[in-house]
Amino acid sequence: IALVCVWHNGTASDATMSDREMAQQTGLPRAQISMARDRLDDIIAENSQVKAVQRKKNCNFICEKAEPFIYNWLKCEDGDPSPTRLDTNAKPKKVIDPNTGESVDEARRIWQINTQYQRFEAFLNSPYYAAFQDQYDNRTIGSTSFQKILDKVGTFVDNP
Repeated sequence: IALVCVWHNGTASDATMSDREMAQQTGLPRAQISMARDRLDDIIAENSQVKAVQRKKNCNFICEKAEPFIYNWLKCEDGDPSPTRLDTNAKPKKVIDPNTGESVDEARRIWQINTQYQRFEAFLNSPYYAAFQDQYDNRTIGSTSFQKILDKVGTFVDNP
């Protein structure tokens, strides 16, 4: 609707640019432009206001907010079972700590949970996931998003 208003003078039927021309200019489908103009005519006729609705947060927002929780979970020693253990033979690795945004030398760790599905389930049953949900209105993390975050923040964890 806002797009139609840009090319609009008066009512939608008095528009200075045809649906076809506008479709060519914007790359939008003609049917969508036509529907927007019809809706604009209705809004003008009813003298009503358009209410902007806030969009639901997308996966990138959730992933960004979940990074510190997964990072801290990887380093925990008190899990049942603990997801990782310290690798005493390897040198530390430089990683970005999602809690602070700073580069830190993180001790290398080794997975104690074998499959990706088991890792995901272990995280869902951890207090770190519960804390994430408490802080972000019971938002959930899917297995694909979990794996994406793990690949980003878990670079200091190796397979056995």
